[in-house]
Amino acid sequence: MFRVDAGRVGQPARASRTFETADMAARQLLVLIKAHGWEGDDEETVTVLAAGEPVVFKGFEYKVTEVPD
Repeated sequence: MFRVDAGRVGQPARASRTFETADMAARQLLVLIKAHGWEGDDEETVTVLAAGEPVVFKGFEYKVTEVPD
């Protein structure tokens, strides 16, 4: 299972939903990031997030975290 985390940089992330795959979780975060004005490459952003790397945009950090079932 993979959890989507988002929060202000330097503060604890707020976890929300969990997903079956990292790709599904990353795509959910992409929707949120794009709603805030993100104009980066969609597929590159999904790849970065699905790998567990954070994306920082407008003072917020978005990340996909693997969690035990």
